[in-house]
Amino acid sequence: MAGIYLDHAATTPIDPRVLESMVPFFADVPANPSSLHSAGAAAREAVELARATIASVLGADPEGVVFTSGGTESDNWAIRGLVSDGGSLIVSAVEHHAVLEPAQALARVGVRLVSAPVSHTGQAEPSEIGSRILNGCQLVSVMGANNETGVRQDVKAIGRVCAEKGVPLHVDAVQSAVYDPPHLRRDSVAAVSLSGHKLYGPKGVGALVFNRALHPKPLLLGGGQERGLRGGTLNVPGIVGLATALRIAFDERAAESARIDRIRNRFEPRVIQQVEDVEIVGSDAPRLPGHSLLIVRGVDAGALLMALDERGVYASAGAACSAGSTEPSHVLLAMGYSPEEARSAVRFTLGRWTSEEDVNTAADALAEAVAELRALRS
Repeated sequence: MAGIYLDHAATTPIDPRVLESMVPFFADVPANPSSLHSAGAAAREAVELARATIASVLGADPEGVVFTSGGTESDNWAIRGLVSDGGSLIVSAVEHHAVLEPAQALARVGVRLVSAPVSHTGQAEPSEIGSRILNGCQLVSVMGANNETGVRQDVKAIGRVCAEKGVPLHVDAVQSAVYDPPHLRRDSVAAVSLSGHKLYGPKGVGALVFNRALHPKPLLLGGGQERGLRGGTLNVPGIVGLATALRIAFDERAAESARIDRIRNRFEPRVIQQVEDVEIVGSDAPRLPGHSLLIVRGVDAGALLMALDERGVYASAGAACSAGSTEPSHVLLAMGYSPEEARSAVRFTLGRWTSEEDVNTAADALAEAVAELRALRS
């Protein structure tokens, strides 16, 4: 791929170390881990080692790690598996659609859905969430960090509020785990969603991790895998890759966070210096180090992305999952931005192999593209 890839929030390239860990389970140990022969036992051993690795990083019991096809499935399962008819569910207004849509589906069949507002910086106030926890509340669900803005939620404080009220907290850590994985015991978190391809791991694999007090309803029946909670033959190479990716991210998070933050601190001032009427969303809040969501007023994000692509810079308009939608970002609307401003938002997300030269080139390309598009409108 030629060009500068600044769309790591949409998906990360696989780390060569992760790929190396997966290769034997495509060829040398191709067996079904449910098989009783020795090849099956070798595959099963690899799965259990991966399960233990993930549990160790997140402060969970291995029995609480259940493998899925990715973050969307994990989020759906957390919502549908932990909330019953007649109960209530609290989510923040800026959650991913993988949380919001199953929550809204439950609301249509009798579950009371409560939305917790966020400030202009995109953060939910823990006390606001606490005030909404009433009798019958079965789950609170918040993101570790937002996929569009990179703004972090105060998971520890929200966890304490939920623990005081006796309500489990689910954290969608799909975006945040690469830098800041939640710890179930220390952070009073009851369940966590993960996705491999946001961790420099493979696509098509994830996990729902929950503490021993939770008993989610089974997701897929048939076959009896994952203690009867999710039937289906396990994706052994993907599971090994997910665990390897999470371990690498955890071990390298401090150094990598500092490096990427330093590079972003070169990118954003260079953009502000060259482009007028630009706002950095969430700049006054704690953000993931690689996120830079810019509102470029007077410019359509779709046109700007095409102009950047022509210049070899790959970015996104907010969330990649909804890039084809004409609807403005619900995240930016919840933060108080206008629909017009939301349609002018472009997201640059830096990653493990992004260099200072890359962001300098991208900032210059952005300035050139914006000037061209604004000239066309005048």
